[in-house]
Amino acid sequence: MNIAVLTFNSPDSARAQYRVLAPLRHESVKVDWAVRKQGEDHAVNHDALLKADVILVQKFFPQNFTEELLDACFNSGKPVIYETDDLLQAIPEENPRHDLARRTLRTLDKIAHRFAAISVPTRTLATAFKRRNGRVVVTPNRLDTTLWTPADPRTGGTPVRILYAGSPIHSADLEILRAPLARLLEKYGEAVELTLFGCSSPSFERLAGVRILPPTENYAAYVEAMNRLSFDIGLAPLEDTPFNRAGSHVKWMEYAVRGIAGVFSDLPPYACVRHGRTGLLANSPRTWLDGLKTLIENPGARTRMAYSAQEEVLSDHALADDTPSELLALCYELSGNNPDF
Repeated sequence: MNIAVLTFNSPDSARAQYRVLAPLRHESVKVDWAVRKQGEDHAVNHDALLKADVILVQKFFPQNFTEELLDACFNSGKPVIYETDDLLQAIPEENPRHDLARRTLRTLDKIAHRFAAISVPTRTLATAFKRRNGRVVVTPNRLDTTLWTPADPRTGGTPVRILYAGSPIHSADLEILRAPLARLLEKYGEAVELTLFGCSSPSFERLAGVRILPPTENYAAYVEAMNRLSFDIGLAPLEDTPFNRAGSHVKWMEYAVRGIAGVFSDLPPYACVRHGRTGLLANSPRTWLDGLKTLIENPGARTRMAYSAQEEVLSDHALADDTPSELLALCYELSGNNPDF
């Protein structure tokens, strides 16, 4: 089966890996990136579209200037799937892609009903898109264990290493923890070390005991760094916004596979976290501070949570060699091809 992807995302991005390349990886499938960047512009591989059994359109690709191309795709009679992992109508104004999302929605309002299906990673997103299309399918983000190397939790040793990993656009989420982390670093001194990987702010950089790692250039480099580094505690704060509520549990999976016990915002993306067993949930500065103190001062509990989370991720949330991903199954169903599994 040939699948052509229409997207402005690089195939090296985390979104491409989680939402397209990893779930569609199979010996019977050929994925063509049908749009390639050329200087300040993009070039479309029309041959890939002609050969495709299924056309997958990602996130911001629907625009007024791509509408003619999309119309040709619909008229080809081939199944065309729209895929997004963000609640576009709720992207915050301070997000650099806010205006792009608004332009995408204007086009989607005209064409969303023409897609054979819409693919999203969470039920919250599915509910939001149901009014635009009668077939919305939840295709959850799953961990790719061909990239991620499972690690045992660190046992003993000081300082206790705390990690926040996120892209620069998540600085508002990180700010939730500024006061609790400042108190924590003051209380424990050299017994703890905080690493901010990919996202920081001047208020954190002034704190003692903080290590800053710059963002990586692509997802493969990020995974390579995470496979090489070793931490005890992972942080996943989220502002309580409609945009964040529609997100997924990627950070829990990534921390867990690396043997890291985490503290997560008590919001829908982390509803999968069983408090006290596969991580801790927090919803206020006080509970964030209490959760971190619990994990710092109880290495045994920290280790048990890390092992339990890792076991659950590998058994229930990872891509499986013998089972097609939800997205791959959808592509086979819509194309009418007989899967060779």
